[in-house]
Amino acid sequence: MDAASTKVRIVFDASMKTTNGKSLNDILATGPALQQDLSAILSNWRTMKYVFIADIEKMFRCIDVNEEDAQYQRILWRERPGEPIQEYYCSTVMFGTASAPYTAIRTINQLAQDEAERFPLAAKVLKQQMYVDDILSGGDSLELALRVRDETISTLRTATFELRKWASNHPTLLSGIPAEHRQSKSKMQFKPTDPIKALGLYWDPITDEIEFKANFQFETENPTKRTVLSNIARLFDPLGWLNPVIISAKLILQEL
Repeated sequence: MDAASTKVRIVFDASMKTTNGKSLNDILATGPALQQDLSAILSNWRTMKYVFIADIEKMFRCIDVNEEDAQYQRILWRERPGEPIQEYYCSTVMFGTASAPYTAIRTINQLAQDEAERFPLAAKVLKQQMYVDDILSGGDSLELALRVRDETISTLRTATFELRKWASNHPTLLSGIPAEHRQSKSKMQFKPTDPIKALGLYWDPITDEIEFKANFQFETENPTKRTVLSNIARLFDPLGWLNPVIISAKLILQEL
């Protein structure tokens, strides 16, 4: 995994068919789409002079599920071979369930609504400047950016959420943030969703520049049309900045 904090992630196989031929995901309501548009979040973020990024540590695991519903998230477990198998149910939102993304984002939206009067700046961040568990925010002045940062931390802590993997284009915005909670590398790769494995979009907080990683390498000297297409598909460009490169790559594919 590319994650810097979570090396192992528990995923619940809610798509496995049961004895009646249906899976848990087959009968779960997924809920409406609540996620903000990625390109809008990135564009808004880059209009600010002083910016920071962070993500909520183990966001899904911090959200409790009603005990009545948690009964359907059952697992079998034993500490070592030879011991009797025990049955448990998972009491938090689990990766792998069809309703998990909606449940998580809906919880964050409700938190923003509940705390809007006390933390109006944070409410805007949680509703408009988040992508899944990633926060991309800041301000046009250093003072405003600090207020946004502090309000966001305080709001999330009211619901036991903690922010990790901090990075900023100004060292003042990292003051008071423990070193172990900061990004260990100078470049951060955005990971909006699990299906997209290599986004190729990087931000260098030192130079405050967006960078792209395009690495066209083939395992054999005679690549196939399929491998060429696979390499082109790895170019993730939500704002259209790489259109000259992508169009050229697609013209090559068209010739093939």
